[in-house]
Amino acid sequence: MIGINEKMCVDCPMRKCGMAKKVSHCAECKDYPC
Repeated sequence: MIGINEKMCVDCPMRKCGMAKKVSHCAECKDYPC
């Protein structure tokens, strides 16, 4: 399992978007491709 590197991942816009939309990855998003 890969851990989240907080220094690099905390400000990632794709991660923030996925968390806000409650999806595991972009392909699960109804707005993909954004």
